[in-house]
Amino acid sequence: MEYTLTKGFFYIRKNTKPGSWTLYYEYTENAKTVQQRVPDLGYSSLGVDPNLSLEEARKRIKRLNQERSLKKKDIKSKIAAAHNVATLNSYDKVLFPQEYVDEFATKVLNKGFGGDAHKKKIRVHFNFIQKMIKSLRLLPYQYSENQESIYRYFIKQKVSLSYARKLVSMLNAWGQFVSKKETKYFGPLNSPRANAAWEISDSQRTKKGKTSELGVRTESNPLPPDLLEKFKTKMNVETYNYLFITVWFGLRPYEVEQLSDTSTWSVIEEGGVQALKIYQSKLKNLERSKRFKFIPILYKEQEKALKIIKEGQYKRPTAKAVRKIFGSNITLYGGRKNFTDLMLKLGQKIKDVSLWLGHADISTTWKSYKQKNILTYTKVG
Repeated sequence: MEYTLTKGFFYIRKNTKPGSWTLYYEYTENAKTVQQRVPDLGYSSLGVDPNLSLEEARKRIKRLNQERSLKKKDIKSKIAAAHNVATLNSYDKVLFPQEYVDEFATKVLNKGFGGDAHKKKIRVHFNFIQKMIKSLRLLPYQYSENQESIYRYFIKQKVSLSYARKLVSMLNAWGQFVSKKETKYFGPLNSPRANAAWEISDSQRTKKGKTSELGVRTESNPLPPDLLEKFKTKMNVETYNYLFITVWFGLRPYEVEQLSDTSTWSVIEEGGVQALKIYQSKLKNLERSKRFKFIPILYKEQEKALKIIKEGQYKRPTAKAVRKIFGSNITLYGGRKNFTDLMLKLGQKIKDVSLWLGHADISTTWKSYKQKNILTYTKVG
């Protein structure tokens, strides 16, 4: 039977056997109420697991009826007419049920390595996609077929291409989570490519206003060592030390944050050279043993940075504080932005520097250099 959207609803009928239940469909036809038992083979097409407990089944059917109700409405016209928080909250129950969000936060958002700041950033990503999905009114199975609408949302919000890709990853994680719970197929959304990638990147270049604390950010100018030293008196010791670490190890902000967890890094020695071994939580597609990057400690400044890390005498400054010190064109990524130039000026090779940075093509780098000593370096001085 075809369960149309224009009429009817589903409900659970408790059986005489304790804990067992049966799914029914009720609708009105010719002024008469019709109740029909849903065939066992029809459960999967509705995303209903027959092995659910009675209470779980009732919750799932309540959500199923809400989803069907959502599809029946002209969402855009409703939003245009309403413009109030109550309207948005009514859709939260369908698009982001509280029990799902709570479980997702426990199983997905709080998993993995990284300090509190990193986990906070992940939650910011999730908050962004909640706002986006509530605006677009899409259920997980609709993400892929509406990817252009999602890309247009990114363009309108002027997010960076790298941030858009992180949001797509988060959106897919949520979609997979919900679909698994409801035994539905989920086709993941593709990461922006070609024209879409160019348009997202191009729109972000025109972004004005302040840099976000944790989410969307404009491209940072480099922060070289001499500039850091010039403004040293304008910052406290912990802020200076934090930026000093980023300058001399080329670390991302979240990588500095996770240094507070000693299980995510260590110091190794090979060929008489020490190296900082750092876990990269973003490389989930690789085996755990290949998620580390190695940064040789070749200079006295790096030895100083290592000492700061061991003593824990550093603290992440706010984006506002960094702007106040250096101006609006330098962010917490400034030290990393300058790392390549700094190392090249000191005599290092570009292929080695890219490896120390753990760039986006790290999987390719690992294949190319798997037979090569990861601590290849040019000893200077």
